[in-house]
Amino acid sequence: MVLRRRNERMRMMKLAEFSFCTVMAFFACATASCSKDVQSPISGSETPAHTNDGEEPRVGDSRRDAKEFVFESEDGAPGKLVIGDPATVSARLGAYRCTDMDSCESNLFGAASEAEAAWLERNDYPSPEEDVRYSAMSAGELEAAAKNGDVLASTYLGQRLIDNGKSMDGLGWLFNASLNGSVHASYAFAEAYATDASIMNISESAAYYKLAFMQGDRKAINALVTQFPQLTAADLVAADRRAMQLYNGLLAAKVRARKTIRIAPRP
Repeated sequence: MVLRRRNERMRMMKLAEFSFCTVMAFFACATASCSKDVQSPISGSETPAHTNDGEEPRVGDSRRDAKEFVFESEDGAPGKLVIGDPATVSARLGAYRCTDMDSCESNLFGAASEAEAAWLERNDYPSPEEDVRYSAMSAGELEAAAKNGDVLASTYLGQRLIDNGKSMDGLGWLFNASLNGSVHASYAFAEAYATDASIMNISESAAYYKLAFMQGDRKAINALVTQFPQLTAADLVAADRRAMQLYNGLLAAKVRARKTIRIAPRP
């Protein structure tokens, strides 16, 4: 009897080990193909994403094509910084550098180091110059750029549509940006749910700030507290629960769409 129980425990341990390895291998898959329908973390329903028929952004279409200054992480640890041409590195840091270093920690779009500038670019945060340029583009120009693989254009298009009263279309484009790796899109979601009368939901807005934090942006919590100082401990716990739902939904959508899942905290 004792031997049979021991054998049964060993069998269950091997099965659990096999299941864990299978799940981890499944999450590690990363190819360029993308399905038409993805699970939206917004509503939990099947939502058509605006994609390039399974193509990742082509060379020249996106800021992600810069290979000399990106983070790479395979095991969840902070990624290795790959630095190329010093002039390019200097220019990139210059584009994001905080003008006031004393308040840099509260500047969501500012960088205090080359590593932080690289992280911002990799996760599709706009530099001040890019903000001016994308804000000046028409909706048609933004849509053309987004369909051609420009993730930042997808975020700006989503915000533009929401501002123009097309909230559901706008949220779809923001989700497309999230699906393609934009952490900045979580802030756009948070702003939309905090300001747009047709979809206003403070709890949902708070949850998206928490989602940005879970995606690696340590500054998101400061932004949440600054935006909603009135939230109680119970409100924050509810936001945590909803953020976990959003995070799990986004990961599931990435797996179904066979997107690369990267984890790299903001320096």
